[in-house]
Amino acid sequence: MNWKKYKFILSLTVLLLALFFIFIKPELLTQSVFSGTEIPLGSLVSWLGVFGYASFFYFLFPLKNKSVFLKSGARVLFFNRLLASFWGVISALLAGNWAFVFENQQLFKVWITCTAFILLLPLIVYLILGAKKLFHKL
Repeated sequence: MNWKKYKFILSLTVLLLALFFIFIKPELLTQSVFSGTEIPLGSLVSWLGVFGYASFFYFLFPLKNKSVFLKSGARVLFFNRLLASFWGVISALLAGNWAFVFENQQLFKVWITCTAFILLLPLIVYLILGAKKLFHKL
């Protein structure tokens, strides 16, 4: 197995573990990561889930290709992965706390938009790739 496959499997594992904690063991998400801190485990799990999601789609994409279209798609997914790696910090800065509890409605809308962008961008890239392949065959 090559390094890309290991990274793909690791990102899928991180994503699945985050989903496990969110849907199967949600009672653990309110506990602090470290005793005496105000960082709930749920914030860390969500952050890892968003990063695992972005990484999963990045490593699934054919990265080594001479096509300008595929190179552009790989760059967009790399940018998305980079943005996902800072999602937790961005969320904490917008919320003003590590629990991601928002008091300002405008900042909450900015956070929702940022999160939706990170989650939807890989799907849009893959839809465009699929449409290009479909129309190329016609």
